[in-house]
Amino acid sequence: MIAAQQGAFANAEAAVEAMFPVASKAKRSKIRSFALIFEELGDLLVFAETIREKDGLRLATALRQGGEARFREVLGTGQGTDPASEWALLEAILDEMADLPKVTRKGGRPRINVPKPGWHGDDTLVLSNGIKLRKDRRFTRVSDPLVRQRAVA
Repeated sequence: MIAAQQGAFANAEAAVEAMFPVASKAKRSKIRSFALIFEELGDLLVFAETIREKDGLRLATALRQGGEARFREVLGTGQGTDPASEWALLEAILDEMADLPKVTRKGGRPRINVPKPGWHGDDTLVLSNGIKLRKDRRFTRVSDPLVRQRAVA
């Protein structure tokens, strides 16, 4: 994430995608969560390396919910003198935030409206994956651009 901060990448997202291209989607998501913690609280966390994966994901979720100011305020007091006390400070805020209404964002890939499979009219067959086949007097035309690229290549 330092590389992203120094301008080697546009942002942390681009850095994770470039540095971990073969990692699973879930693994890249976890890496992005810890990158968020580093970006938002890295200057105040003394014992960041002791944060467990599960706890880090909770912390990242709380940061996404708008908890950065509160975490920075508490960590700024310097009361976290060892890993246990630092985590106790963080956990107290996580418990406070558990009572707040959650901000829900719908993630993932946007849904594409795929026509219902089957014949549409006399000349168009729609497959279950959304590819359309059209009858023509001379040949069958494929309307999916990826299939078209592969056929040309």
